Amino acid sequence: MNLIKILLSIVTIIFFISCGENTTKTVTSDIKELNIDPDDDGYKVHSTSMLELSATITYQDGNYGDATNSISWKLYNRDDYNIINLDANIVYPVLNSGRVTVNAIYKDLADFNDSVSIEIIPLVDFYIVPFDANTTGTHILKAKGNFEDGVNKKVTYNISWSSSEDDDEIVFENNIATIDIDGTGKRTITASIFSGTDDENNQTITYLIK
Repeated sequence: MNLIKILLSIVTIIFFISCGENTTKTVTSDIKELNIDPDDDGYKVHSTSMLELSATITYQDGNYGDATNSISWKLYNRDDYNIINLDANIVYPVLNSGRVTVNAIYKDLADFNDSVSIEIIPLVDFYIVPFDANTTGTHILKAKGNFEDGVNKKVTYNISWSSSEDDDEIVFENNIATIDIDGTGKRTITASIFSGTDDENNQTITYLIK
Protein backbone atom coordinates (compact mmCIF):
# COMPACT_ATOMS: atom_id res chain seq x y z
CA MET A 1 0.00 0.00 0.00
CA ASN A 2 2.81 2.41 0.91
CA LEU A 3 4.54 1.64 -2.36
CA ILE A 4 1.38 2.54 -4.29
CA LYS A 5 1.11 5.87 -2.45
CA ILE A 6 4.73 6.69 -3.22
CA LEU A 7 4.24 5.85 -6.90
CA LEU A 8 1.10 8.01 -7.05
CA SER A 9 2.98 10.93 -5.46
CA ILE A 10 5.79 10.64 -8.02
CA VAL A 11 3.31 10.54 -10.91
CA THR A 12 1.52 13.63 -9.52
CA ILE A 13 4.78 15.59 -9.21
CA ILE A 14 5.82 14.67 -12.76
CA PHE A 15 2.37 15.72 -14.02
CA PHE A 16 2.60 19.21 -12.48
CA ILE A 17 6.17 19.71 -13.67
CA SER A 18 5.12 18.68 -17.16
CA CYS A 19 2.17 21.13 -17.09
CA GLY A 20 4.46 23.94 -16.01
CA GLU A 21 6.85 23.28 -18.90
CA ASN A 22 4.00 23.13 -21.41
CA THR A 23 2.58 26.40 -20.10
CA THR A 24 5.91 28.19 -20.59
CA LYS A 25 6.29 26.87 -24.12
CA THR A 26 2.71 27.77 -24.99
CA VAL A 27 3.05 31.37 -23.80
CA THR A 28 6.17 31.89 -25.92
CA SER A 29 4.87 30.09 -28.99
CA ASP A 30 1.61 32.04 -28.85
CA ILE A 31 3.45 35.30 -29.58
CA LYS A 32 3.54 36.32 -33.24
CA GLU A 33 5.41 39.63 -33.17
CA LEU A 34 6.33 42.79 -31.29
CA ASN A 35 5.72 46.23 -32.73
CA ILE A 36 6.55 49.72 -31.53
CA ASP A 37 3.21 51.44 -31.90
CA PRO A 38 2.71 53.75 -34.89
CA ASP A 39 3.15 57.43 -34.18
CA ASP A 40 0.91 60.00 -35.85
CA ASP A 41 3.88 62.35 -36.30
CA GLY A 42 6.09 59.70 -37.87
CA TYR A 43 8.37 59.30 -34.85
CA LYS A 44 9.41 62.93 -34.68
CA VAL A 45 10.06 64.97 -31.56
CA HIS A 46 10.57 68.72 -31.17
CA SER A 47 13.96 69.47 -29.67
CA THR A 48 12.53 71.04 -26.49
CA SER A 49 9.81 68.43 -25.95
CA MET A 50 9.73 64.70 -25.20
CA LEU A 51 8.37 61.65 -27.02
CA GLU A 52 6.75 58.72 -25.21
CA LEU A 53 6.97 55.39 -27.02
CA SER A 54 4.73 52.35 -26.55
CA ALA A 55 4.78 48.78 -27.85
CA THR A 56 2.27 46.04 -28.58
CA ILE A 57 2.56 42.25 -28.63
CA THR A 58 0.43 40.46 -31.24
CA TYR A 59 -0.51 36.82 -30.64
CA GLN A 60 -1.04 34.02 -33.15
CA ASP A 61 -4.81 34.13 -32.62
CA GLY A 62 -4.98 37.81 -33.60
CA ASN A 63 -5.33 39.18 -30.09
CA TYR A 64 -2.88 41.76 -28.83
CA GLY A 65 -1.79 43.45 -25.63
CA ASP A 66 0.24 46.38 -24.33
CA ALA A 67 3.88 45.39 -23.86
CA THR A 68 5.37 48.81 -23.07
CA ASN A 69 6.40 47.97 -19.51
CA SER A 70 7.88 44.61 -20.52
CA ILE A 71 10.29 46.13 -23.02
CA SER A 72 14.03 46.75 -22.82
CA TRP A 73 14.42 50.09 -24.60
CA LYS A 74 17.88 50.76 -26.01
CA LEU A 75 19.65 52.99 -28.52
CA TYR A 76 21.17 51.32 -31.55
CA ASN A 77 24.41 53.31 -31.52
CA ARG A 78 26.41 54.33 -28.47
CA ASP A 79 26.98 57.79 -30.00
CA ASP A 80 23.20 58.31 -30.03
CA TYR A 81 23.36 58.90 -26.29
CA ASN A 82 25.01 62.24 -27.15
CA ILE A 83 21.87 63.18 -29.10
CA ILE A 84 19.07 62.07 -26.76
CA ASN A 85 18.44 60.79 -23.26
CA LEU A 86 16.38 57.59 -23.12
CA ASP A 87 14.51 57.04 -19.85
CA ALA A 88 12.75 53.69 -20.28
CA ASN A 89 10.33 54.42 -23.16
CA ILE A 90 10.64 58.23 -23.09
CA VAL A 91 12.91 60.14 -25.49
CA TYR A 92 14.40 63.47 -24.38
CA PRO A 93 16.47 65.32 -27.02
CA VAL A 94 19.80 66.71 -25.88
CA LEU A 95 20.73 68.47 -29.11
CA ASN A 96 18.68 70.78 -31.33
CA SER A 97 18.74 68.32 -34.25
CA GLY A 98 19.66 64.77 -35.13
CA ARG A 99 18.28 61.30 -35.76
CA VAL A 100 18.57 58.16 -33.62
CA THR A 101 17.38 54.55 -33.75
CA VAL A 102 15.58 53.11 -30.72
CA ASN A 103 15.35 49.34 -30.27
CA ALA A 104 12.68 47.48 -28.30
CA ILE A 105 13.16 43.90 -27.08
CA TYR A 106 10.35 41.99 -25.36
CA LYS A 107 11.47 40.41 -22.07
CA ASP A 108 14.99 39.97 -23.47
CA LEU A 109 13.65 37.53 -26.09
CA ALA A 110 15.74 38.28 -29.17
CA ASP A 111 13.10 36.90 -31.54
CA PHE A 112 10.59 39.55 -30.50
CA ASN A 113 12.03 42.98 -31.24
CA ASP A 114 11.38 46.12 -33.24
CA SER A 115 13.13 49.41 -33.93
CA VAL A 116 12.22 52.90 -35.13
CA SER A 117 14.16 55.91 -36.38
CA ILE A 118 13.37 59.09 -34.47
CA GLU A 119 14.02 62.55 -35.91
CA ILE A 120 14.57 65.66 -33.78
CA ILE A 121 12.84 68.74 -35.20
CA PRO A 122 15.08 71.80 -34.65
CA LEU A 123 14.02 74.95 -32.82
CA VAL A 124 14.36 77.98 -35.11
CA ASP A 125 13.78 80.75 -32.57
CA PHE A 126 12.07 81.32 -29.24
CA TYR A 127 10.80 84.08 -26.98
CA ILE A 128 9.84 84.63 -23.36
CA VAL A 129 6.13 84.93 -22.70
CA PRO A 130 5.69 88.12 -20.61
CA PHE A 131 4.06 87.80 -17.21
CA ASP A 132 2.48 90.40 -14.93
CA ALA A 133 5.38 91.21 -12.64
CA ASN A 134 4.29 94.45 -11.03
CA THR A 135 4.70 93.04 -7.56
CA THR A 136 6.91 90.70 -5.62
CA GLY A 137 5.92 87.07 -5.19
CA THR A 138 5.89 83.88 -7.27
CA HIS A 139 5.39 83.91 -11.03
CA ILE A 140 5.45 81.16 -13.66
CA LEU A 141 8.17 81.48 -16.29
CA LYS A 142 7.17 80.51 -19.83
CA ALA A 143 8.80 80.48 -23.25
CA LYS A 144 7.48 79.51 -26.67
CA GLY A 145 9.37 78.50 -29.77
CA ASN A 146 9.01 78.29 -33.52
CA PHE A 147 10.20 75.01 -35.01
CA GLU A 148 11.46 74.01 -38.43
CA ASP A 149 8.18 72.24 -39.25
CA GLY A 150 6.19 75.46 -38.70
CA VAL A 151 4.86 74.50 -35.27
CA ASN A 152 4.74 77.07 -32.47
CA LYS A 153 4.61 75.54 -29.00
CA LYS A 154 5.77 75.82 -25.41
CA VAL A 155 9.45 75.22 -24.71
CA THR A 156 9.47 72.56 -21.98
CA TYR A 157 12.96 71.03 -21.88
CA ASN A 158 16.53 72.16 -22.63
CA ILE A 159 15.83 75.61 -21.23
CA SER A 160 17.34 77.28 -18.18
CA TRP A 161 16.39 80.52 -16.44
CA SER A 162 18.28 83.14 -14.48
CA SER A 163 17.69 86.56 -12.95
CA SER A 164 19.99 89.53 -12.62
CA GLU A 165 19.00 89.61 -8.94
CA ASP A 166 20.61 86.78 -6.99
CA ASP A 167 17.86 86.87 -4.35
CA ASP A 168 15.21 85.87 -6.89
CA GLU A 169 14.74 82.13 -6.41
CA ILE A 170 14.03 80.12 -9.56
CA VAL A 171 12.66 76.58 -9.22
CA PHE A 172 12.01 74.00 -11.96
CA GLU A 173 9.60 71.27 -10.88
CA ASN A 174 7.15 69.06 -12.81
CA ASN A 175 8.19 70.77 -16.05
CA ILE A 176 7.15 74.17 -14.66
CA ALA A 177 9.63 76.97 -13.92
CA THR A 178 8.71 79.55 -11.28
CA ILE A 179 10.47 82.62 -9.96
CA ASP A 180 10.01 84.04 -6.48
CA ILE A 181 10.78 87.72 -6.90
CA ASP A 182 12.36 89.10 -3.74
CA GLY A 183 12.44 92.88 -3.54
CA THR A 184 11.60 95.75 -5.84
CA GLY A 185 13.50 97.48 -8.63
CA LYS A 186 14.61 96.54 -12.12
CA ARG A 187 15.77 93.04 -12.95
CA THR A 188 16.51 91.17 -16.15
CA ILE A 189 15.32 87.59 -16.57
CA THR A 190 17.21 85.44 -19.06
CA ALA A 191 16.16 82.22 -20.76
CA SER A 192 18.91 80.07 -22.29
CA ILE A 193 18.40 77.22 -24.73
CA PHE A 194 20.66 74.13 -24.72
CA SER A 195 22.92 75.87 -22.16
CA GLY A 196 24.10 78.17 -24.92
CA THR A 197 26.13 81.31 -24.33
CA ASP A 198 25.70 82.79 -27.82
CA ASP A 199 23.17 85.56 -28.30
CA GLU A 200 20.94 83.40 -30.52
CA ASN A 201 20.62 80.88 -27.70
CA ASN A 202 19.42 83.44 -25.16
CA GLN A 203 16.46 85.74 -24.72
CA THR A 204 16.02 88.39 -22.05
CA ILE A 205 13.15 90.41 -20.66
CA THR A 206 13.36 93.25 -18.16
CA TYR A 207 10.82 94.03 -15.43
CA LEU A 208 10.41 96.94 -13.04
CA ILE A 209 9.05 95.55 -9.77
CA LYS A 210 7.21 98.12 -7.68
